[in-house]
Order: sequence, then structure tokens, then C-alpha cells
Amino acid sequence: MAKILSFNVESDGPYGEVYAVGAVVLNEEGEEIDRFAGIAEKDQIENRRVRETVLPVLGELREYKTRREMRDDFWKFYMKHMKNSIHVVDKGIIDVERLFDQVIQDDPENRKQYKPHPISLNSVSVILRQNGIDPHINRIKYSGLNGLDQFNPADKALASAVAFFKAINPESKLKENELKEDKKMENVLEISKLADELGKKPIKRTLPNGKEVEQIVWTGEDLVKLSQIMHNKPVPEGMHIKINGAAPAWLVASITHELHPNSVSVNSPDGYVPIGMKKPSGMGGGENLKWTVLKNKDWHIVQVEQNDPSEPLNPKDLDNAFPPELPMGSKVILSGRMPNWLAASATMAYHGTTKAVALYQPGTGATVAMTHSQSVKLGEVIPEDIVKEAKPVGELEKELDNLEKIDVAEEKPRKGLKI
Repeated sequence: MAKILSFNVESDGPYGEVYAVGAVVLNEEGEEIDRFAGIAEKDQIENRRVRETVLPVLGELREYKTRREMRDDFWKFYMKHMKNSIHVVDKGIIDVERLFDQVIQDDPENRKQYKPHPISLNSVSVILRQNGIDPHINRIKYSGLNGLDQFNPADKALASAVAFFKAINPESKLKENELKEDKKMENVLEISKLADELGKKPIKRTLPNGKEVEQIVWTGEDLVKLSQIMHNKPVPEGMHIKINGAAPAWLVASITHELHPNSVSVNSPDGYVPIGMKKPSGMGGGENLKWTVLKNKDWHIVQVEQNDPSEPLNPKDLDNAFPPELPMGSKVILSGRMPNWLAASATMAYHGTTKAVALYQPGTGATVAMTHSQSVKLGEVIPEDIVKEAKPVGELEKELDNLEKIDVAEEKPRKGLKI
């Protein structure tokens, strides 16, 4: 078996630059033989959460004067071990890819050809699930190693590497009772209890079929209140959260984002489904899934449909599903009939690369479930017309091109379509 090279990083917020890097190498026996652990320019960190909650407990790392110096040393470490090794990443794969992008930009002429392809970055969660192990299992506990710092990126890289090693080496797996997640590190979040905290009561509603029911009616404004409640009651890191109860997809997606980076499962007729899918790529993919990208003004509308509506979606196929890739900083509306576990997974797949994600509900509009932009407010409802009047990106580009030709011919100011 080849060596294992595991990566972990800390960044200055969702779109921020990487300020701390950890990497660990295991030999063929699963023993640590080398590591890199660096941090740089702590005083330049802008994200308040990072400054107040992460830095004070980050652990001992080698301090560099500049992030460029740290990246240069990391590159030397990477080049030393890249050959004949399996590259492993865990949570934060987007941040790891961002690190390599920055390292390549520092010296593109000499480094570009050695950049790892995204496909070569093996996901620990996927490997665990494929080998019948709970993908949410606490990595440090599962590793069986004592004295690891849960905030140190190098220690986290080590725990991930050991988890990966045990998963692909059956003879080294822990006993069955040791594989089970500690029940104390698991918690069920009841939608009904959240409603109680907000003072919401069931109200009578008449369904399209004429039947009267009593149910909680959620609005976008509730997301702001829930965000405040959850920030005041932080969940311990490493605790797996199970969301239970009826709720609109945008509410479940928003709660999942609020709980990040903790892992989440959503209850469904198939039982609790772990949230997560592959990062956006190409035009999207997945078993029995069809993705379409439209655009209207500055919103990208990502529609998801079933290739065969008669065949129910299988949550076990989430590991191989991925939404379409969009330009960095896009504003996204997810549209289409889909189970909450798919909606939440697609939302989180765009985490770290988009300004905001809203989920469309016919008759209401698209409710913003996740935002990292001051221009888009959490809970804001995007009008239905944005979705209904959206057109394929290719058609919009063609119309714009035609409009420009007409304007030139008539020598008149261009009017009409805007993107």
C-alpha cells in the first residue's frame, strides 16, 4: 500500500485566505513519519469568529512572518511526499483546493504541472461510508490516538489520515462496539421545539384538495430569529445533529448551514440521511438527477429534476451526486421538487463558493437560506418572477449578442435585457 498524505487548513472566513496549514504523512503501516504545521499573519485575520473562537485554542504551530513563506514551505513538504502517496482530505475540501490555487499562483511556471487534480483528493467521509462506517464518526476518537488537539490542523489531518487508513485496511479496524458513535456526541434537533422557542403555534390551513389541517407556518423572518438562537446556544464541535420534523426545504437547509461545520442528518421515510454531496462540477450529475442552469438578472437558477420520476431517489446515491459548477461568488436559487435531504445537500455543496443560496417554493418565491453577502439578507424572499422568467444561460448570451448588433446598426443606446 502507498503512503497517505493528508491535508487540513484553517481559513479567514468562508472566502478568506488560508492562514494555517496542517499536513501529515503515514507510512504503509499507518504510522506518522512526517508532518507540516504552520500559521502566519495571525494579526491580519479579519473574521471575528476566527479571531475570538479559533485562534485562542488553535494549538502550537510554527509561526511564519508571511503567508507566502508558509505556502512556500508547505510546497516543499508536498513535493517531498507527493509521489507514490494517496492524497486525503476531510471536511473543508474547498479550502484545501483554495490553498493549492494560492500556492500555484505564487509560482505558476514551476508549480502548475504538479497541482493535484480534484479527482485525486480522496474524501474520508466517502471512504468511511463505502466501508460501512458511520461517516460522521468523531475522527480523533476513532483514531485511538491520545493527546490530539481538535483545533490543530496538523492533528486533524492526522486523525483523518488514520480514519482513512483503518477504513481501507479491514484488519486494522476497531471492534464493532468501538465503531459506534458515542451517543453523547449525538443530538436530535426537533423542528417543533424550534417553533416553541419562537412562540409559533399551529394554524388552520386549507390544502389545495380542500382538506383543512393545522400546521406551523414558517416565514423567511424566522430564519433570522433562529440564527440568533443557535448562535447563542452553540453546538459542541464534533457533535452530530439529527434534524427531525416537518419543515420547508429552505428551513432545513438554513439550519444545516447554521450548524456547520458539525455534520447533520435529516429524517425522512428512508430514515436519517447524512447531508452532503460532492462539490459542484461541470453541468452536475448523479443517479436519476438532471440539472439545468438558468439565469435572470444576477441570479443563477439551478433546476433539479428526476430523469425517471417513477423511480424514487435513493439517499445512498448522494455520495456520487454533484450540482453544476457556477462562477465564484454567484447568487443561486435552487428549484425543483426534491426531498429535504437533497435540497440541504445541494445548498451545502455551494458553501464557500457562492454569495447566497435561496430555495424556491411555488406560490411564495425563493427564500434565502444561506448568505455570505451584505447585499443579500438571510430570509429574504426573491420574487417568483425571477425564477419563472429565467432563461438558459446560452440563450441569454445569444439575446445580448443580438441586442448589441442591433444597437450598433441603429446607433441607439441599448435597452432591454440585463443580466
